[in-house]
Amino acid sequence: FMINKNRFFSHSIKYVLYFQGSIKGLNVGSPVVLNGVPIGRVIGISLITNMQTMELQTPVYIETNQNSFIVTNTHGRSKEDIQEFTDYVQPNNVVESGEIDANYFQHTPYLDDFNAENNTHIVSVAVIHVEPIALYGGQQTSLDAIK
Repeated sequence: FMINKNRFFSHSIKYVLYFQGSIKGLNVGSPVVLNGVPIGRVIGISLITNMQTMELQTPVYIETNQNSFIVTNTHGRSKEDIQEFTDYVQPNNVVESGEIDANYFQHTPYLDDFNAENNTHIVSVAVIHVEPIALYGGQQTSLDAIK
């Protein structure tokens, strides 16, 4: 765990970055910034010499705040953060049991009915945007043409 100015005792992840050129000006404690966003700090610097080739490498050990640097999948979402369900019951069941922290799919009337019918205690913490669903039949005057 690391302590930083924004978050006490937050979980950290450590990485090793290898440099072959100069790292002049980089020191233990220096901030690690990616695209202008501070994501961690330098916690160690070493020097490695290959005695056969006399090449130098400089491993820089960094520590990042887990909440500041998230690796996502090809859809731009963290795999650990998104769980997909194929029905409308399981998302509420796993929230009620504590397996996941929240879900994002229902409007208030559905949640109220679900709680009443299943004796659950789930509360809304944000308004969910629900897309309107419509059926456009073009020139049709009845649903008989739909198979």
